[in-house]
Amino acid sequence: MLKALDLYVGLKILTVEPSWSQMQLAKDLRVSSYSINYAIKALQKAKLLTVHQGKIFPVISHWEEFMLSSVKYCFVVEAKELTIGLPTAYAAKPICDEIVPGNDPLPVWTYPNGQIRGISVEPLHPSVPEVVANHPNTDLYELLALTDTLRLVNSRAREINLAEKYLKQKFKTIKEFLESFV
Repeated sequence: MLKALDLYVGLKILTVEPSWSQMQLAKDLRVSSYSINYAIKALQKAKLLTVHQGKIFPVISHWEEFMLSSVKYCFVVEAKELTIGLPTAYAAKPICDEIVPGNDPLPVWTYPNGQIRGISVEPLHPSVPEVVANHPNTDLYELLALTDTLRLVNSRAREINLAEKYLKQKFKTIKEFLESFV
């Protein structure tokens, strides 16, 4: 069974060129190299990663199926107390550009230097807010936010549909990018 950290590592792998190293992933995600190694093995067992010509590649069709069908059941999260943080789920790009927020507090990852006051959502890993804030990787941030939209118990059908639409677009783009390396 996959852990939240495995999903976090996998989402990062989806956003980098196949020349990545485990040490670089560990540094970028602020987790141990042991955790990266364990996550890669778990993702390979789950058939989300494969080895081709000595390099590890994501299996995009499996990722798409996994994200759209399983994440909302395996990695459920509930928004909790009010906090200061970074926008996530439907409060972050790309979904936030298509919805008008109501009066309810927006979902955020707790972060002391955060941009907005909202209701806290536990990230896949404690390092997520710091990584997103201090090491800009728009693709990773968007994948994490889209994932949170699916994970969040109180996401509405429109938000979930938008998350699924954007994930499909991202997987298509990632697949086209990776084909140039195979």
